[in-house]
This record gives sequence, structure tokens and C-alpha cells, in this order.
Amino acid sequence: MNISEKRVDGIIVLDLQGSLMGGPEAVLLNDAVNRFLDQKSLKVVLNLSSVERVNSSGLGILIKALTTFKTNGGELKLAHVNENLMNLLVMTKLNTILESYDTEDAAIKSFL
Repeated sequence: MNISEKRVDGIIVLDLQGSLMGGPEAVLLNDAVNRFLDQKSLKVVLNLSSVERVNSSGLGILIKALTTFKTNGGELKLAHVNENLMNLLVMTKLNTILESYDTEDAAIKSFL
């Protein structure tokens, strides 16, 4: 998985590319989360438009990132959740705690 980042209106947008399956992906995303917390950047959008596959470990990575942000007074939101991931979120009822938006712009505006 690759992660690229940008700032839009003071909000961090992380573009994730590849698969979110655990292992090295967990370390990459966890390092990014901790870096933003250290910088006091507490509003983050994960753009998942280029994420091809997510398994249970990947869901765990998302939950850990969300929990870490909330514990530190921040917020984490998802954008461009594909149909397979949305079905997984609904089946696990994680859609009730992970805010997701159809577009990156909608996720960014939800902070304002």
C-alpha cells in the first residue's frame, strides 16, 4: 500500500492506494497517524478511492486509527468507500462509528 498526503483547508487528506490487509500497511498508516497527532493535525480524511481490497485486519487498522484520533481529540473520516468495503462496514456495523462520504470534498466539508 502507498500513502500520499495533502492538506486542504487545514485538513489532512491521505490517499491510500493498494490493499489494506494488515502487516506493513498497519505500520504505514499507524506511523502517519502518530505523525499528525504529534503535529496537532487532528482532522484527517482517508481517501479510499484507490484501495482495491480490505480484509478484517484492514478493518482493524481503520478502527485503531479512528480510536487513536478520538482519544487525542481528533476526527477521522472516510471518503470514496467502494461497494465491497461499504458492505463489509454494514455487516460488521462499523458504519455506525466510521463516518464515510461519497466524495473527498464531502468529507472535507463535514469538518467545517
